[in-house]
Amino acid sequence: MSNLLIFSFEDYTRLRLTESGAIQDYMDRNDPIALGKLIQQGDQLTPDFRRFIADLVTGKKKRPIKKASTFDRDCAIYQEIEDAAANGSTKTAIKKVIAKRINRSVDAVQKSYEKAKEAMDEYKRDEEESRQEAIDEYWEAKEESRQAIDEAIRRDKEKMENPI
Repeated sequence: MSNLLIFSFEDYTRLRLTESGAIQDYMDRNDPIALGKLIQQGDQLTPDFRRFIADLVTGKKKRPIKKASTFDRDCAIYQEIEDAAANGSTKTAIKKVIAKRINRSVDAVQKSYEKAKEAMDEYKRDEEESRQEAIDEYWEAKEESRQAIDEAIRRDKEKMENPI
């Protein structure tokens, strides 16, 4: 049995392949089916797998919070409100419609909208700063190039005026 214990997940280092895969499925995709099947079979579980399950049940181990999905939702709400406003709807009315559809309060929809708007405004500011930096670098490089050309012309004139 020990030659099969070569897989790990974080500090649970002596797991079977099926145990490691079940843990990964649960932690990454919130899919508890493989964990449940292994627990039901029960008699051949490794100590590290048992420790993982105990840590999960007691709350010592938790699934990571996926903040990206919240941000994606906020951005979708923002985009829907902005699109509806561009088509003549009031933002207040569309927020009520969205709140009802996603089973959230209007205040929660408003907060999502504000978070996404803040992120969008920050993105626009960063883009404008980057664009301005690129323009500044272009003009700086152009000026350096002009100075280098002027210097080369000056040297050529000196050589023509003072041949050796």
